[in-house]
Amino acid sequence: MSLSQPQTRLIKDLIRFDTTSVHSNLDLITYVANYLDGSGANVRLDHNHDGSKANLLATIGPQTQAGGIILSGHTDTVPVSGQNWRTNPYDITEENGKLYARGSADMKVFCALALAEFDGIARERAQDLQRPLHLLLTYDEELGCFGAKNWVKTYGNQLAPPDLVLVGEPTNMRAAVAHKGIRCFNAAVKGCGGHSSNPANGISAIEHTLDFLAVVRTVAEQFRQAGIQDLRFEPPHTTVNLGIINGGSAVNVIPDECRFSFETRPVPGHSGQDLVDALHRAFKKAREETGGRLQIDIEETVHTLPFAGDEHHHGTQFLLRQLKDRQTVVVPFCTEASAYQENGWNTVVCGPGDIAQAHQPDEFIKTEQAIHGAQLIHNVAQRCFT
Repeated sequence: MSLSQPQTRLIKDLIRFDTTSVHSNLDLITYVANYLDGSGANVRLDHNHDGSKANLLATIGPQTQAGGIILSGHTDTVPVSGQNWRTNPYDITEENGKLYARGSADMKVFCALALAEFDGIARERAQDLQRPLHLLLTYDEELGCFGAKNWVKTYGNQLAPPDLVLVGEPTNMRAAVAHKGIRCFNAAVKGCGGHSSNPANGISAIEHTLDFLAVVRTVAEQFRQAGIQDLRFEPPHTTVNLGIINGGSAVNVIPDECRFSFETRPVPGHSGQDLVDALHRAFKKAREETGGRLQIDIEETVHTLPFAGDEHHHGTQFLLRQLKDRQTVVVPFCTEASAYQENGWNTVVCGPGDIAQAHQPDEFIKTEQAIHGAQLIHNVAQRCFT
C-alpha cells in the first residue's frame, strides 16, 4: 500500500508554503480554497483581527444535521532558523521510508491527507452523505491555539454538534484523550533607580522580583505536594517554570526595572489560578510597603485550557475501533482539542507521526505512518455515510 498521487501532491504543495507562525498563512489557505473550487464544498474563511491570517472551514453533506465529523489541523509551523538542516525544510525529501520537511510530523501531512480525502468525497460521493463532513484548518496553534479559539468563538454556536472532532496531531496513531493546559505570563517590576552607594535612596526592582520568585517557588511546591494529581501524567501534578528573567544595567546602579516570564501547566481539573492569585497578593503587599512607589504589571499571553476528553463517548469509541492500538493515552503537549471540547464537542487527538520529531531539524514522518494516517482519515469519514 502506498500514498496516492493526490495525497503525494498535496503533501508536497502544503510543505512548500513557509507558514512559520510569524508569517501569514494566507497563501496556503488560498491554495486550499482554490483546490476545493468546483468540488461543491461550502468554504468559509475566518480572518484574524488584522486580516493577515485565516482559518478555513469546508463543509459537505447536510450542514444542519448533528453527528458529523470535523477533521482538524493547524497550518502554522515553528521556525527553522538556527537549526542545522541536512535537507531543504520546505521541499519534501523521502529517504529510507521517511518524509523529511518542516511540518511533516507537525502537522501538514495530516492536513494534506485530510484535504485529499475531503476533496475526493466532495467530488464523487457528497450526495450520499447522511451527516456533514468538515475540514477545519487553523492558524497560530504554535503561538497559543489562537486560530481555533477565535474560530470557536465566532462559529462554535452555528455548527451542528459533531460526533467527533479529530485533531490530527502526531500521536503515533494512538487516541489521546487528555493533555495538560498552559498559561504563560510576562511580569514587569518597576522600582526607583539610584546610585548604589546609598540603597535606601532607591527601590530595587531586582530585590522585589526575588521576593516574587520565592512566591512562585512556594506555590509550585504546593502544587507538587498537595495539588490536584492526575496519575496519567508524568509528573502527575500542575507544574511551574520560570523561563526568562532580565534586569539591571550596571553593578553600581540600583535597578529600576526587572522583567520575568513564567508558565504553568495545569492538569485537567485545575486552572493554575492559585499561582496568579498568590502573586497578586504579593504585588499588593509590596506596593503598600513602598507607598505605591513600586509598580508591577503582569500580562497573560497564552491561556490554553487542559484537555479532558470522554473516552466512553460513542464518537470516541467509533474512532478506537478504527485503530490497531485501542488503548487511549494522554499526551504531554498542548493542542487545539481543549477549545473544541470546551465548546461541548467530543474531541480526540490522534494522528500519524511522532511528537519527538516535531520542532526538530530534519523533522520527519515515517511513510508507513502517513499511509496509516490516510487510512484512518478514510475510515473516520465513512461514518458520515451512515
